[in-house]
Amino acid sequence: MIFLTYSLFDIKEPLSNAHPGFITGQYSEYAINYLKLGYLKTKLAQLWNTGSLETGKEKYEVYVHRPIGTSLFISFGFLIFGYHEWAARLVQVFFNFGTIIFISLITKELWNKKIAVYAVFFLVFSPMFFYMRNLISPDALAIFFISGTIYFYVKWLKYEKKKFFFFLILMFVAGTIVDWSVNFVVPVIILHSFFFHKKINRKILLTIPIAILMFSLNIFHIFLVSGNLGLSDLYKIMLFRLNLSEESKGYGITLTGLLQHFYRDFNYFYTPVLFFLFVLFLLFFIKNARKVMRKEILIILTFLSMLSYLFIFSNIYWIHDFLILFILPAIPISGAIMVEKIKNTKIFKGLPKIFSYIVIGILLLTFLIYSYNSIIKIYKGNSEISDIIVFLSKNKKDVIISFWEHPQNFQLKFYLESRKVYYARDIETFEKIMNTHENVGLFIEKESEPLDQKFKDYLVNNFPSIKFEKYTVFFLEK
Repeated sequence: MIFLTYSLFDIKEPLSNAHPGFITGQYSEYAINYLKLGYLKTKLAQLWNTGSLETGKEKYEVYVHRPIGTSLFISFGFLIFGYHEWAARLVQVFFNFGTIIFISLITKELWNKKIAVYAVFFLVFSPMFFYMRNLISPDALAIFFISGTIYFYVKWLKYEKKKFFFFLILMFVAGTIVDWSVNFVVPVIILHSFFFHKKINRKILLTIPIAILMFSLNIFHIFLVSGNLGLSDLYKIMLFRLNLSEESKGYGITLTGLLQHFYRDFNYFYTPVLFFLFVLFLLFFIKNARKVMRKEILIILTFLSMLSYLFIFSNIYWIHDFLILFILPAIPISGAIMVEKIKNTKIFKGLPKIFSYIVIGILLLTFLIYSYNSIIKIYKGNSEISDIIVFLSKNKKDVIISFWEHPQNFQLKFYLESRKVYYARDIETFEKIMNTHENVGLFIEKESEPLDQKFKDYLVNNFPSIKFEKYTVFFLEK
């Protein structure tokens, strides 16, 4: 209920200027083009319109940096609920809720219900999960599939039933259609299988050819819809993210810098309390390394594999702090384990239970205080909305614009895509549009692209207007 409350309270808000607003608009554009042009006609390519309304022609380019899954899921949301901000965000809420369930079930299967409750507590109240509440991105959706793959792996190991192995493969395959990062779960389950059985289980090795197959299919799809140009684009962005291109080297990324970056982000998005508990968890694991710690090894491997993803694709993590979300499956579980171990430590032996409860209570309260401070900063940083976007989110009339908008202004394009848009920079074109299209109710001028004085005087003398920071909107009363 707490998760649903903070996920839904601002779900209808217009798209913000911050990254969550940008990326929601970005993948929403690909999704709406699936519906506008048709899934078959687009060949499931993620298309964005880079054309100019001045020429009256739409020009579509293919986005190849990520697989198609996120755009598909958002398009299903639009198909069911209509073209709204909340319809896109509801997709992320659904998958985040699934992540809560998987984290809870993993912890319960490996340990017990009490530790699972602690894990869900740390997950739901973490600043990271709050940030993810409306972050419609492949990265955030990937956490669901990574957690789901690990859960069905745990079930398969425990009960050795074919259906759990089938669900494991199904969850993994679906995840590879969403994001490349899901492939990093393969070394987790293969290495853990080795530790668990003292040899690698042959069935689990099937994940390797399946991962190669799915990667190849994604590459083939890119070639199918965009040819060598798309493959070249993907190659360039991979070099950039791997910090191997000349452009990426300009960021001056070093291992020391990455570690400092990681330490800062960990404390900000997960709080110093969870950092402290995770360090204790690592020390506990090292101290007992000679023992067979099958359950703890799974958490360690998950953390190391996803950490390697961040450090291998160092440039993209350097730019986007929030990508520390990839270690999410390991952090609340490790924290929950250590809370239970602290409660049962020898320090409290012989003392009334109330003492251990007080210590744990102080620990959890401190976590909530740190979390609250980060959440307030996250909310303030992500809630700034352009005045023109607030206006367009409430006024649904068709519009005439007089400017060329940058194709990557996805927030503004989100609200223009939901209506008919016309282009005019002279009185003759303007009057022609007005006489032939009944639902046209707005004219928008951009300050950086001013109209000629004659047309501007005509608008000012005939129509009421409202001035925004970068735009002027005229109300076209007929």
